[in-house]
Amino acid sequence: MNKVNNNLYFYENYFQSLNNLLTSKNLPQSIIFSGQGGLGKKTFLLHFFAFHLLNSLEKKTYLKDFIINDQEILTVSYTHLTLPTSDLV
Repeated sequence: MNKVNNNLYFYENYFQSLNNLLTSKNLPQSIIFSGQGGLGKKTFLLHFFAFHLLNSLEKKTYLKDFIINDQEILTVSYTHLTLPTSDLV
């Protein structure tokens, strides 16, 4: 299993865009995240799901630094995510 980074580097704008779609109830039924291994797709999704399990004060703190702790990562179960193991052709 790959290490999930506690920091969300370089994807803050994508995170905010996806969060805005969700809060405005315009999130598509499905989204495909694809790309080379090691780019941070799984980390991004775990941050996104963990963020929505935080209370409002914790969310404000998260949005300043885009850092989640190990316990918050563990709270999001891998079994609830459907992540392909190979790139789409």
